Amino acid sequence: MKALEELGETSLDRPTQKPPRGLEKVLATVGQTYLTIAMHHMSHGGQVADARRAAHRKPMFTPGA
Repeated sequence: MKALEELGETSLDRPTQKPPRGLEKVLATVGQTYLTIAMHHMSHGGQVADARRAAHRKPMFTPGA
């Protein structure tokens, strides 16, 4: 959060300098890169939740509990 605050909102539209080959469109700007990082971790969290559900295990996190 500190890094995002230091960048400022206008810097999020800056193009990335050297995105990995094949990810140029997904990581075209600084803002898109931060969003992709957040969504990547969230996606894996969902995969873990699905695997636990399939194995008849209780959720690891229950909102509001």
